Amino acid sequence: LLLRDTDAVRFLPDGNNGTSASFTYRAWDQSSGSAGSLANTSETGGSTAFSLASNTARISVTGVNDAPSWSSSVPIKLATIARSDNTVAGNFTIIQVADLVDGAIDDVDFNATTGIAITAVGKTDSSGNPLSGDTGKWQYRTATNADTTLNWLDLPSISTTQALLLSRAGELRYLPNTSATDTLITSLSLRAWDASSGTTGNTVNVTTAGGSTAFSSNSRQASVRVNGVTLSNNLTGLNFTEGGTAAVGSGISLSSLLGSLNGASVQI
Repeated sequence: LLLRDTDAVRFLPDGNNGTSASFTYRAWDQSSGSAGSLANTSETGGSTAFSLASNTARISVTGVNDAPSWSSSVPIKLATIARSDNTVAGNFTIIQVADLVDGAIDDVDFNATTGIAITAVGKTDSSGNPLSGDTGKWQYRTATNADTTLNWLDLPSISTTQALLLSRAGELRYLPNTSATDTLITSLSLRAWDASSGTTGNTVNVTTAGGSTAFSSNSRQASVRVNGVTLSNNLTGLNFTEGGTAAVGSGISLSSLLGSLNGASVQI
């Protein structure tokens, strides 16, 4: 390509990642050929229009971070658990952060890391009505269960100004309050996190998101259903002494949506 000294060349990066580019050129004295056309430069020097020596022009484009984004806004429904999951040693449903983010986050940056920023915790009954009081608690740890020395930590107070960061190696679990009986839906609001800033296990302000930040501008919900227990039939005609015990026969049953709770006791 023949260009005059008044012409210009530019490089247009893809707008997503840093890169480098180059082109090789020879001097042209315009004694043959015309600007903007292509010419054969296999013969150079001597009486030709092209210099014998060549040079290379190089440009380097420094990349900036591009925020990740959730590829879907559909809420994530996690495994249903029973309130008894908090009463049997080791009987906890563990949620791998990797299962939440793998294949679910878009990021144009090469070799982008994925994780989550937890910005809110919600709890409702099965009809969607907000609940208050002690219904249970979320816990987390920053590494997988392969590291058995790492203790579970209670989720701190969460908001967009104090979002908890967890890498894909992290884990979550919900511990229901076993003294409650109603069905509970507890949810987490999550922003995608690319780990370009912040450290897993720390809390950060994610009010500014999208653009070149480490956080997605869109959020996604992940929820756990905790099945309540149901007491069927009434206790009638039952006499007992305070502080003592009495058989209730076959007229009462205690069950949950997961099935009969055999061996359960009722305290009056």
